[in-house]
Amino acid sequence: MIVGVLKEVQEGENRVAATPQTVKDLIKCGLEVHVETSAGVASHYLDNDYEKAGAKIISDASTILSKSDLIIKVAPATSNEIDLIPDGSSYISLIQTTRDLDTVKKLAQVRSYLSGLFISESFNKSFAFCI
Repeated sequence: MIVGVLKEVQEGENRVAATPQTVKDLIKCGLEVHVETSAGVASHYLDNDYEKAGAKIISDASTILSKSDLIIKVAPATSNEIDLIPDGSSYISLIQTTRDLDTVKKLAQVRSYLSGLFISESFNKSFAFCI
């Protein structure tokens, strides 16, 4: 199974969906990991860090999207990214399924398995992670 880690394209998004340590952990589980060139730079991880962890560095998002069984991102997929996701693949991001309904509907059209991880503000103003 191939896990694809995309570079974030949303303006101001400096996080990355996987660190080099995450890559090591995924590989230990028997997965192959492809990381888009410069995906971790905004989070201070270099391509070389990912290579040392065992990832393959891929120069373009379209190759990662078309060949991955599982795609992970921080921000929701763009319309162009969704168009390249193969049928039956899985997609995980911090998508808010009620706010990003158009994105959810488009992902459903490509028969992608969506897992939305989002943050909601609780009553006492602390943050809780919800799946």
